[in-house]
Amino acid sequence: MQSLFITDIFVLNKLLMKNHITAIALYCTLNFSALIGQDAPQNPVLGFHIGYVQPLLSIKNGNGEWLTRQDNFTIGFPIGVGFRAKGKAIFDLEMVPLINPFFTEISPMKVHLLLHPGFLFPIDDKVTFGLRAAFEISEGQIGFTPLINRSFALMHGVRGFIELVLPGRFSSGKTLQYTQVVGLHVGVAF
Repeated sequence: MQSLFITDIFVLNKLLMKNHITAIALYCTLNFSALIGQDAPQNPVLGFHIGYVQPLLSIKNGNGEWLTRQDNFTIGFPIGVGFRAKGKAIFDLEMVPLINPFFTEISPMKVHLLLHPGFLFPIDDKVTFGLRAAFEISEGQIGFTPLINRSFALMHGVRGFIELVLPGRFSSGKTLQYTQVVGLHVGVAF
């Protein structure tokens, strides 16, 4: 186990020297699941989920804007896998391809990837609270996403869910900017 950490530190140091933020985020996320699951049973995978996410409202500099207009419309298709963590916590690695269709531009759309690892904490068998880190690849944004999730049975081994997500994003430029978003995520877990 000790040699694993020495190797990890060596690799992380190399990545830091090259300043590859995306590579660092991916490396830390993938290795974090191994660290939290040391005492977990043999099969650490709890399940998978797929869904559809729709940002609804954006608040930036005190101004709210509905994101359903053609020029700001965004949709996402989250895909995730949940791992056992200590206690009742679940480590969930989610990746979300996000699509911005441009209805009035020459380019038909812009697509980017959101790397969205986080912890989920079941409150009971139907309600879950969670907090995710957010790395928006090719957008220059990082942040966090608190969420509250309500699930319901669809059929044996398959559950549907609806989730209120509150993404907060920091973007760099001449000045650091913060944007708060309110969105809705629906999907199935199996």
